[in-house]
Amino acid sequence: MGNSLIPALLVQSLIRVPIRIDGEGEYRMLRQKHLFLLSKRQLGEQRMREKDQKHEQSGAHSSLHTLS
Repeated sequence: MGNSLIPALLVQSLIRVPIRIDGEGEYRMLRQKHLFLLSKRQLGEQRMREKDQKHEQSGAHSSLHTLS
């Protein structure tokens, strides 16, 4: 019980919803959903950054600017 308290507090500060002790299963689902959405968003941001880097490397970025 001692170890599982720390991640729970950490996640609670992330989600900012009050945790009911009796709704632990519900809370676990909420936490998993939150972490899933969080990782999905981070993945999307990472893909966007990689796209930008590829554009800059290939020089497509500069040619796009000269067209407009």
